[in-house]
Amino acid sequence: MEWIRLKEIGMKNSHIKKIMAVFQNYEELFSEENFKLFSDDLKRKLEEAQKINLEERLALYRRNKVRIVSVNDVEYPKRLKEIKDFPVFLYLKGKKIKEYDRIKIDKDKIFVDNKRNIAVVGTRKFTSFGKSACEKIVKELSSYDVTIISGLAEGIDSIAQKKAIECEMEVIAVVGSGIDVVYPYENRDLWQKISEIGTIVSEYPLGTQPTRWTFPRRNRIIAGMSDGILIAESFKSGGSLITAELGFSMDREIFAIPGCINYPSFEGCNNLIRDNKAKLVASAEDIAKEFLWDIKKEKSKLKKLSSEEKIVFEAITEETSFEEIINKTNEKVDRVKLFSIIMSLEIKGLITETNGSKYIRII
Repeated sequence: MEWIRLKEIGMKNSHIKKIMAVFQNYEELFSEENFKLFSDDLKRKLEEAQKINLEERLALYRRNKVRIVSVNDVEYPKRLKEIKDFPVFLYLKGKKIKEYDRIKIDKDKIFVDNKRNIAVVGTRKFTSFGKSACEKIVKELSSYDVTIISGLAEGIDSIAQKKAIECEMEVIAVVGSGIDVVYPYENRDLWQKISEIGTIVSEYPLGTQPTRWTFPRRNRIIAGMSDGILIAESFKSGGSLITAELGFSMDREIFAIPGCINYPSFEGCNNLIRDNKAKLVASAEDIAKEFLWDIKKEKSKLKKLSSEEKIVFEAITEETSFEEIINKTNEKVDRVKLFSIIMSLEIKGLITETNGSKYIRII
């Protein structure tokens, strides 16, 4: 953790990488034979780093419930390591970022559980059409067990995050300031909510103020952590197009919502589609088809069931009759309500009735 001193004094990410590539341990920097080789400017910075009370600084992060992960830590997003200028350190608040993929074994079947990360970005000056289109697609993506990644800027970014939270999706917000510096201040409630139920990510130490440079830098992290990037609404230039271009250079899938040719706020989306840099999408299914995602994962359906619906669903193993369901659920479910619960499970596409007047699971 001693390397974090270099980040705390504001040393550039690229300079930290170069130093870490040469020296295995932080202490090696201060050996007499190494230190004398450095430029006067680097010597001053290293001396400044040494003056930091690291224990006090780390205690401050703990009080703010912010954890620091380096590129060598397990929680560091694997896909982010693929980009050329990946940050050496990330400052995180909220839930732990799940591993990108995990091997699972279910009933002797081995498969890879891929984390599905879609970035949704766009203009701050959105239209009512752009808002409704963004909300529609994010809501539909909730059926595919997707994590929504975005910034916490005003406009489309915040619209996407709010809709994702409403749909009980996993959310990650990448910010262009220290995690304790809320910007814009109008988003303080959303900022707080995501820090509680999702994850806020920054590459900047606490206290770092946002600048015109920190937001473009932030965009590479949004692109790097994502499998695909959805441009929901964008003028012909702006931060969301920077994210799209970065994603395009990283071989990420780029998607864009088309808009009326008379709307300047959709000129960026339309241009991306025209130039074959983005795929036109009108629904979440268009995105799912590109990744060959299954239509509605079991997890996304089951997590929305009531407690009684879950009990009945679990009681249906193979072909199960109405009386067998009653016996299996014992007194946990009211017999009078059982028929309506079964009908509800059928409507939701979880079970179906067989010719023998029994029920089986569809998923």
